[in-house]
Amino acid sequence: MVKSARTLAPLVLPLLLLLGVGLLIGVHRQREAARQAAGPEAVLEFRLLLGTKFDDATKRPVFSEALRRLDGKPVVIAGYMLSSPVSEDAKDFRGFRLVENPQGMLMRPPAANEAIYVEQAARSGQGADGFPHQPGSLSVRGILRLAGYPGPNRGLEKGYWFAIEEAEIDPLGAP
Repeated sequence: MVKSARTLAPLVLPLLLLLGVGLLIGVHRQREAARQAAGPEAVLEFRLLLGTKFDDATKRPVFSEALRRLDGKPVVIAGYMLSSPVSEDAKDFRGFRLVENPQGMLMRPPAANEAIYVEQAARSGQGADGFPHQPGSLSVRGILRLAGYPGPNRGLEKGYWFAIEEAEIDPLGAP
């Protein structure tokens, strides 16, 4: 019994690694299937967000009809990652604020209708650096959520009016 356990011990770690990789591949395939089922992504522009106003009577943002139609749908938007993370870990940018123009944010934080909370999707092969800051223009693809969305969303729970879930970012350029 002890001899057979010793011969199996070197196989345990590779088998666990294969199982983990298999699970990541399965999760990725499920996300990809959900994205394809949701249809083609719409191009979202910051000017559409800027039209959102706060209603003092209801204490809620008022979204345009065009923006409400995009809620829960795949979108793509171009912008810049703010260099201050929204998490406690100063190097983890899995969740970050996306803005149209970072220079305008040097002297003041973005207004509620000027920033989108972005939550990046987990990636297979995620390194020890996690999700580092990405300078320059980005293309962000994911599912748009507006304040009032009933499901759990860290950005909306933090008070953001707009959030993009399961985001994939392309630091090489904008759409």
